Amino acid sequence: MVLALILGSLSAVVWGIASTVFALPSRFIGITRTVLWVGIGGASAGGVAALTLEGPPRVAADDLGWLAASAGGILVASYTFSLLLSRSDVSLATPIVACDGAMAALAFIAAGDRLPVGVAAGLALMVLGLVITLRRPVPALGVSALRRFSAPVTVLVSLLSAGGYATMLFASAHVEGLSPIWTVVFARGAVTLIALVACLATRVVLAPGSNDQNLWMALGPVT
Repeated sequence: MVLALILGSLSAVVWGIASTVFALPSRFIGITRTVLWVGIGGASAGGVAALTLEGPPRVAADDLGWLAASAGGILVASYTFSLLLSRSDVSLATPIVACDGAMAALAFIAAGDRLPVGVAAGLALMVLGLVITLRRPVPALGVSALRRFSAPVTVLVSLLSAGGYATMLFASAHVEGLSPIWTVVFARGAVTLIALVACLATRVVLAPGSNDQNLWMALGPVT
């Protein structure tokens, strides 16, 4: 339990830092390129760590479906979260997206798992904090922010992003033949490959984005 609290606290700190750091590239180089370069960094670092600590991966056929689901979850979450960071009130979006763990816990409960009392209490506090966050007034957007999402749209896209992360967590937990590190590396690597194909299709990988912040335009080349 203590280890879980420590890891959870560390994850929260990393989450906050990542939200702050990823906001700038999402706004200035575009969604797809942000997903690409974040994926390259994350998959590379994770791959080196996994090889060093655990050696080469061994993928079982039974795990392929769960790995695909995990990659799909990260794909949706990465694009929608980058979209939120570029076009929404980040202080409203990030607390909602951070409820991905609660969504994953509900999925496990629906699948038949039992929820400890302490975890249930923590989830209740999380939901209470979310309600308080959503009740606060959102500053009106000026003329210079016409491209920004309204509060309702921000909430909807944030829930979609949280659902993507929750799908990744739920699917990754069912991968039995790979370690958690390798599971994340494979899922993140698949998303990075998709982003690379999208960037190559538009012939823009390194240059700053102009007005390519629209999610569907970013996904268009690979659909």
